[in-house]
Amino acid sequence: MSDASPSDSIPLGISALVGARYVLRILNEARSALQLDLTECEVLWTVAVASLGGALERGQLSLDMSVQQMADLRRTISRLAIARATGLNRETVRRCVNRLLDAKLLEASDGGVKIAADHLCRPGHASFWRYVVRQMLLCEQELRQRTLSLGGPRSQFANQDR
Repeated sequence: MSDASPSDSIPLGISALVGARYVLRILNEARSALQLDLTECEVLWTVAVASLGGALERGQLSLDMSVQQMADLRRTISRLAIARATGLNRETVRRCVNRLLDAKLLEASDGGVKIAADHLCRPGHASFWRYVVRQMLLCEQELRQRTLSLGGPRSQFANQDR
């Protein structure tokens, strides 16, 4: 069994294009569904990746899980880490985070912020976050399919003599 990720066997440009397409879909949906400006979407998406990205990486997210189960998997990210991840200055991040806290999209926790649990549970917002999880899982599936169409993941032993 290989530890290679799906993108290890796909040319970098294809992986980047596939990922970018899914991110743009999610940002567009966030702007429409949550009525946010682009900077707020960027900050919210950064927090979402930090909050739920680890669970996705560990294979803990699925489409059939409840929103409460999803909320239980959240992690915190600091404002400084958001600024570093986005390239936005710290004051811009602080203002955006405060607006997102006021809108109850984020909650403060352990010196940082995470996606608000009650936000995940609101009927309209729950469908948005299910959409986000679906898009992430579809992106992973597309990358796996592309890997298989290019000859499968490369084994760490592929180039060794038998």
